[in-house]
Amino acid sequence: FVENNEIKELHDKLPVSWRNISGLDKASLQFLKQQGWLPVKKNHTEYDDTKYKLNGYIYEVFEDDVVETSQVVSLTQQELDGREQNIKTEFFNHLRQERTRRLQESDWTQANDVQQLMSLEWVESWKRYRQQLRDLPQLYENSANYDISSIEWPQVIVS
Repeated sequence: FVENNEIKELHDKLPVSWRNISGLDKASLQFLKQQGWLPVKKNHTEYDDTKYKLNGYIYEVFEDDVVETSQVVSLTQQELDGREQNIKTEFFNHLRQERTRRLQESDWTQANDVQQLMSLEWVESWKRYRQQLRDLPQLYENSANYDISSIEWPQVIVS
């Protein structure tokens, strides 16, 4: 709602009633403009959210509409560092959760009664696999790539 060239109310959807007017959401564009309700045209800039952030909107009132323009600013070094730390934290959380799941799925291979039935090679293969799973976090500790899809999961090789 615009009054004296100043935005007084801003809504994504028109209210059903306003002041003493019911059915405002069903009114014609001409009637709405007479009452001071102007359509909002959104002029939003696409941006790389790894380098920039939305800092709000600027509104310009024209005769027939209001233009909403997004304000995009560069992230500060502190914000960039914080995002990188969050990405690293999420990476290691995922890695540890998946590693734990894989270890739990292979717990049965460590039972004495199972190992007694299997060959030494089979037992050693599972031990190597499980140790490789345990070593994964240390392998990625100094990595610069925290893309979850880049994790090279060990495989059990049993002849």
